[in-house]
Amino acid sequence: MAGSQLGIQARGGIPIGTTRASYAFYLSNGPSLNVGGDDGDAGHDAAEPGSLDFNNFGDLNNNKAVGGRIGYKPIPSLDIGYGFEFASVAPSGGDFGNVDAITHSVDANYVKNSSLLLGVIDARAQLVWLDIDNPGIAPLNYGNGSRGGYGQLAYRPTEIGNDLVKSFEPVARYDWINTPGGEETTRMSFGLNYWLNASTVLKASYEFGTETDAHGSDDFTGVRVQAAIGF
Repeated sequence: MAGSQLGIQARGGIPIGTTRASYAFYLSNGPSLNVGGDDGDAGHDAAEPGSLDFNNFGDLNNNKAVGGRIGYKPIPSLDIGYGFEFASVAPSGGDFGNVDAITHSVDANYVKNSSLLLGVIDARAQLVWLDIDNPGIAPLNYGNGSRGGYGQLAYRPTEIGNDLVKSFEPVARYDWINTPGGEETTRMSFGLNYWLNASTVLKASYEFGTETDAHGSDDFTGVRVQAAIGF
């Protein structure tokens, strides 16, 4: 799944009585299907055949990805939405013909200020499924679909008088993904965010989970530190 893409976007909102709809549509350089062999980056292993490369500062096959999200707020604290992306992903000049990839997602976000809890409850969930055409040519002659999702709950004590305390936000998150070939990863994370301002946050979390494939299962643990800036 794409973490970022290079393109253009139009977004906005439409009031519907006491409710509100939102939209965001974009056109970007499309992802490229990894077909095996050298990925051209010295010091890195070749990408897994059948996966998508979203490093799209250039468009390798002269096709664009089209995508977007339509959201709806039945009440001010709840936002539900559907997202999609469609792209032709076969590299140009190859023998793979037309290979299309389509992504669908559904999500729900509930953000509510609670005077009882002296802060903001933030609950989020999303399901995503990606399907890529089977070109019928080795090594990609197999069904290529991925499924994933997550659920997250966070609390920020914004109504507590201490400025330092109200900037912290405990977070719990569960996520999973299934990929072609029967691989599955499940993960649980517990973290603590620190908000420097309304759009800048520092994150630290402890995570543990299980990776399963045809050879069995392996457990893993880790610590993750991140910084994020919103626009």
